[in-house]
Amino acid sequence: MLRIDIITVVPELLGSPLSYSIPGRAVKKGLVEIHVHDLRKYGLGPRILCGHYKGIDERIREHLITREISVGDFVVSGGEIPAALLADSIIRLVPGVLTDETSALSDSFQDGLVSPPVYTRPAEFNGWKVPDVLLSGNPKLIQVWQDEQSILRTKERRPNLLK
Repeated sequence: MLRIDIITVVPELLGSPLSYSIPGRAVKKGLVEIHVHDLRKYGLGPRILCGHYKGIDERIREHLITREISVGDFVVSGGEIPAALLADSIIRLVPGVLTDETSALSDSFQDGLVSPPVYTRPAEFNGWKVPDVLLSGNPKLIQVWQDEQSILRTKERRPNLLK
């Protein structure tokens, strides 16, 4: 069983994103435990080193953190949303969490590329049509199209992955 512990000064922010969809089902199946700890319960009043707002006190980074992970080049209000994002992405990898485990093999970045576009029914909506090749019923042509689209999307959105 995977156990995830998240320490935060705003535990209320994590209830909803980790209680529904894939993370919520994983917890209900007993495959994952998620423990959210309120940092304030362990503090010493004004002497607690700050873990929110402008970042973590550098002394914590220097002496207690074993691995630091960045989720992108942007600033958010706190670490709760990135923690939920990481938890969700890790939970998907736990055997038994996904209904169809082979579906993870076609997720973005699984093969180092951005995923191709996804289309669903109906074949036409608001005058917008699904590409004909996807309606052809020819798995080889569909795979070639998807591979081409993955490369195009990667070049457009994440060219650094192609280097």
